[in-house]
Amino acid sequence: MSTESAPVPKSGVAEDVQQGPRVAVSALVTNLREYGLILALILIMVFFQFTTSGTLFKPVNLSNLVQQNSFIIVMALGMLLVIVSGHIDLSVGSVAGFIGALAAMMMVIWPLGPFSNPLVVSIICLIVGGAIGAAQGYWIAYHRIPSFIVTLAGMLIFRGICQALLGGGSSVGPLPVGFKALSSGFIPDVIGSLTLIPPVVNAAGKTIVGSGLTLHMTTIVIGLVAVLAYAYLGLRARRSRERHGYEAEPFPLFVVKTLVISALTLFLVYQFATYRGLPIVLVVMGVLIALFVFVTKRMTVGRRIYAMGGNAKAAQLSGIKTERLTLMVFINMGVLSALGGLIIAARLGQAVPAAGLGSELDVIAAVFIGGASAMGGVGQGYWRGGRRLHHGRDEQRHVDHGRQCRLATGGERPGAARRRGLRRLQQEQGLSREKPGRTRKPYGSHRGCRQEAGAKKSPERPGQRAQSGRRISPVARIGPEPRRSGFARWAAGPRQ
Repeated sequence: MSTESAPVPKSGVAEDVQQGPRVAVSALVTNLREYGLILALILIMVFFQFTTSGTLFKPVNLSNLVQQNSFIIVMALGMLLVIVSGHIDLSVGSVAGFIGALAAMMMVIWPLGPFSNPLVVSIICLIVGGAIGAAQGYWIAYHRIPSFIVTLAGMLIFRGICQALLGGGSSVGPLPVGFKALSSGFIPDVIGSLTLIPPVVNAAGKTIVGSGLTLHMTTIVIGLVAVLAYAYLGLRARRSRERHGYEAEPFPLFVVKTLVISALTLFLVYQFATYRGLPIVLVVMGVLIALFVFVTKRMTVGRRIYAMGGNAKAAQLSGIKTERLTLMVFINMGVLSALGGLIIAARLGQAVPAAGLGSELDVIAAVFIGGASAMGGVGQGYWRGGRRLHHGRDEQRHVDHGRQCRLATGGERPGAARRRGLRRLQQEQGLSREKPGRTRKPYGSHRGCRQEAGAKKSPERPGQRAQSGRRISPVARIGPEPRRSGFARWAAGPRQ
């Protein structure tokens, strides 16, 4: 006769229970929000490839698509943080048009001497964009005016300033060739091209355009490095989740997803390599996307933005300065709007009054289609749902607000006042953390004590015995009590 004992949990975050084999289809349905966008993108591309008789995936058409729509992606990166923080910005299109007009006037009309250099003008325009974002964020953060009202006023104001700056309905141009390379240029082939099929020469001794096959090797190398980095970082993130006791997607599904995205990326890189290489604006987009992914997933400021959007009151009680964080979010949005305006002007080769008109709707739609929530706190960032393994099944559990706020503050240990505020918030919303297998009791009259419903008042100090003889245990702390000196204890006064 043998007895079986329950497995000992390996971590205190979630119970480690043996999990049976999961079906890939079930995991796909569970993560439909993430994988559905990839499947929809593939289906749309295949559909238009057939309806356009193969025109969609031609290298020239792909380059034109990237150059024409790159400013939308650039501004959507900043809009993601704005929407995740619980706000919205309707002025991005007008700010982009105004910055494009300002750059054209500085380079073509106004005699500024060395300040008319495209690089200097670009830096000045980015600073002006940041100042515009700071002006709007100030009223939103410190005066509690709704962002919809402030940015709607900004949309009308900067659209009018743009038209006045250009003298009504006229356009200003042409812009310098070096400036236009921001949107219409391609990276140089520093490695050297590789000719697979020699081009055909006509009777006049000239090369026939489109004949032969020559690869832009710098583009090929960049694409291979990007694919390898994506696969490595994805595998490391999956192992990190498993090591900390969180649920991870099944390995076969992870392999299929990685192979599909890698194959699609290599195919697009090959198409670019057969033309003129990667567009410069695509490289700029890639760098910005990598930077924002790092900020939102690995840096404290990104986690604080998600915490503020999820519950602004809890973020304030945990010590996050939400006003300053809101101001920083709108400054970032202003800088990216200015960069989008420079890209629009570089693409057109001139500044026009209608530049950026209606693009704010495209930017906001791109963020929502990407999975962000209009209520804030949800997007492609650090937290992806808070699912844990509990008693052998997947169960959606409320993530403890104290744990979220501690992650948002970068692992800082909040003081006694912050912990008391968090406990009061947890008591109001019923989000207090429980130990496995035990039922949470109502809070007692004394800080740090619990008592049964309907029982008499708990003793004055935790650790004393109630009338029933049961020792009252203190409430589970968010973090260990920080050590304080004698002077600090005297200055804080008696505990409440």
